[in-house]
Amino acid sequence: MTPKFLLISLSIYIFILIIPGLINPNYFRKSYKKLYSESEYVRILAMFALLFGFLFLSVNYIPTKNISAIIPIFGYLMVLKGIILFWFPNVAKTKIKFLFASDRTTALWCLLALAVGLALLYVAVNLIA
Repeated sequence: MTPKFLLISLSIYIFILIIPGLINPNYFRKSYKKLYSESEYVRILAMFALLFGFLFLSVNYIPTKNISAIIPIFGYLMVLKGIILFWFPNVAKTKIKFLFASDRTTALWCLLALAVGLALLYVAVNLIA
């Protein structure tokens, strides 16, 4: 697996996850609050974060001096997120209440995540050989 493939897949994953939040922020906010309200679901999401983090770190685990350094940085951040969510699932509940307080903030966070997905896609297509 190459860093280019990983970044393109991550950006597609972000698009699939975030576009419904831009279309219907009310339903998106309610479904995420429901998902993060149960600690069992949060632990399952933590396992996915750990899995994706280790997948990113399997490609490159040492940050380099070029643009490919974002691969291990994302990997380490995903592993850290997975560990925090697995050990402290109630942190996710308070985080979701803060991030998705209203429909307007939900749409704003989704727009920001969409911009991150576009930036990752740009980096993967144009800057990584």
